[in-house]
Amino acid sequence: MSMLFVTSVVPSRTRPAEVSKPMVQDFSRLSKAIVFPAGTVAGYGLISSLGIANVPVVGISPRKCDNLRSRYLCESYIVPDPLVDHESFVRWLVAYGARQAEKPVLFMAEDVYAYIVSLYQEELSQTCLYPFVPVETLDRFFNKKLMFEYAKKAGISIPRTVISPTRSELLEWDTFPSVVKPLVSRFRFEGRQLLDSGKFLSLFGSKAIRVDTREQLLEAAARVEDANIEFFVQELFVVPNRNLATVKFVSDRDGSLPSVFIGRKMRQWPADFGTVTVGESEYIAELHRASERFLKTIGFVGGGGIEYLWSDRDKEWYFIELNPRLDFWIGMAVLKGVNLPLQQYLLSTGQPLRVMEQKNGGRYWIDVIGDWEDWKWRRQHREWQVSLWDRVKPYFFFNEAIFNWRDPIPGFLRIAKALVKSLLKRLRIIGS
Repeated sequence: MSMLFVTSVVPSRTRPAEVSKPMVQDFSRLSKAIVFPAGTVAGYGLISSLGIANVPVVGISPRKCDNLRSRYLCESYIVPDPLVDHESFVRWLVAYGARQAEKPVLFMAEDVYAYIVSLYQEELSQTCLYPFVPVETLDRFFNKKLMFEYAKKAGISIPRTVISPTRSELLEWDTFPSVVKPLVSRFRFEGRQLLDSGKFLSLFGSKAIRVDTREQLLEAAARVEDANIEFFVQELFVVPNRNLATVKFVSDRDGSLPSVFIGRKMRQWPADFGTVTVGESEYIAELHRASERFLKTIGFVGGGGIEYLWSDRDKEWYFIELNPRLDFWIGMAVLKGVNLPLQQYLLSTGQPLRVMEQKNGGRYWIDVIGDWEDWKWRRQHREWQVSLWDRVKPYFFFNEAIFNWRDPIPGFLRIAKALVKSLLKRLRIIGS
């Protein structure tokens, strides 16, 4: 069967070694780092973090994107879309790796791509490097039922939860407000066949469904069951976004965490079940220790993030979920002294991991475009509104998610296009 896709190479404007000063501690940079998808905020965080460490970076994307113009890239390509044809995507990676003098290191910036890479490790491991997860244990890192079981074994609290509830369990549920969530957030595989991607979000418009009464719970459960989505019901803690913290890490081969970056969400969009738009650096030793226990218990090696929620009522941290890949705001970690993409590169290439100390406070991390959407969303949801001071305070001293003066083109184009899009939308409204 023939395979059609466009492949393009865009040489970097500047060799990575010219972008920044070499790291004090040297290491082998013979392997290229391949980042997919390059066009996202997480993708740029990986690209810039590796580029700062003078690692040769290859950006790949299923379509043209502004991040492919980053000066940190030595090569860039348009590749098959794994959500359309993941086997062609795997074949591209295998073929690219086979052409290199040293096996390249893979970096996947979203769950489904991390799953695909480990699912096809038999083929990919011949020509590429990655902290592959054994296929027989793969589901425990993506299925929340298994995550919760291992969190309990590690002595970490989880909110009150019922997995795949029966009707009688739903009728007996008396904790409100609560949420209905899918057991696997963004995709569903059967063997090597991708059955669907983003189904819950596309059907219900959110990552979770809030329910405040038993009637709402029964209705939501029926809708999710009709969509053939496995789900769970969990107690919802209605807390400020600042009560959410994420531990970003690369776990070593023995399960230890030599370095972590811990950030608090100051704002997320949507504010109830969303993605961070403003983040703050705050190291929390208790969460470092809890994460190490959890990762040793579940047996995960590699890069990822664990989200926790602080309950003012119970005065304790609750485990929310594991993301088995370096996530959306990974770019903040390197700005605070902890280069986790470099750490994963070292792990994948068999080099010793480093102990890096996190810098607390300082500049906020802001996704300006996401925060603009958050402002509009909160205007429509008054219970989530914040004061004018809280809204503007982070902007006095911050780093933008993508834009920076060292590598200005990707971030400038992203913000400029968003402004033009917003302006055209307003003009259409005025003209209608």
